[in-house]
Parts: sequence; C-alpha cells; structure tokens
Amino acid sequence: MRPLRSVFLLLAPLCVLAQPQKSVLVITSTPSDYLMAAGGTLANLIAQGYTVNVVQIGNDEKNSIGLSPADSRLANNREGEKAAKTLGIREVYVLNHKSGELGHVSPNEIRNQLFGLVRHYKPQIIFHPDPWVHYQPDWDQFFSARAAEEFSYGAGRYVGEGF
Repeated sequence: MRPLRSVFLLLAPLCVLAQPQKSVLVITSTPSDYLMAAGGTLANLIAQGYTVNVVQIGNDEKNSIGLSPADSRLANNREGEKAAKTLGIREVYVLNHKSGELGHVSPNEIRNQLFGLVRHYKPQIIFHPDPWVHYQPDWDQFFSARAAEEFSYGAGRYVGEGF
C-alpha cells in the first residue's frame, strides 16, 4: 500500500500539468489591427485564464511619418510588443513580410507558416481580420485574413481538435 501511495504523490503534479490549456491565437498584419479591434476581448479572455499568442504577418515598416522604413519597423514593433505585454499577451511572433506588399507573397507560404504556428500553439480560439470587409481599404489585412481563413477551413476540422 505504501509504494502505491508514493507513486500517486509523484504523479499527481503531472496530472495537473497534463490538463489542456486554454489558448488563443491572434493572426494580424500589424499590431494596431488586433489591439484596436479586439484588445478588450483579449484582455477579458486573459482574465479568464486563456493564454494569448499573436502572429504578426507584416513588418509594419510603412506606418509612420518622418521615419525611414527600418526605423518605422523597429518603432512600431517595439510599441506593439509593449502594448502586448501590458495586455498580458504571452508572445508576439513576427513573420516579417514587407508591409504593403503581402499581395506579392505566395498565399501558400503564409498559409504553411500559419499551419506550423497553429500546430505549435494549439489554440482553441483564433482571431483574424474579416477578409471580406469592404469598408476597410487595407490590402495587408485582406491578404492576412484570407490566408488565415483558408488555413482554418482547409484543416477540415475545428481548430484545436486534433492539431
């Protein structure tokens, strides 16, 4: 009886660690897109115990006035990282495709990168922009959202189930 008890005491912490984690993945072209559109919802999910990770497809090098593309990329990504930390986001993974030129990147390349990241993070919830919003003339959002939508439907199952 005594050895069985000690085995249970050794395995009990592993049972706690084996519980599925509640995970959210945000796919965005730039930091401002998800922070303005879903920042409050993400903060609420984090407060409920979800782990939130962000995949940023574009490098945000063309979103400033008076800075070179390189300085703009560094400043915008630094501000995005700071905002993500303030919100409680665990990790921001930047794919570094050139902003404003996502239409020139193979959709298969972006989709394959997203597949790999979904398998890594194993999210139960995915946020991405709506690719069919006609009032927002941001082509980076369109191409990011289209790739995210294609991979999520192309998986043939709900995200988080079997990844």
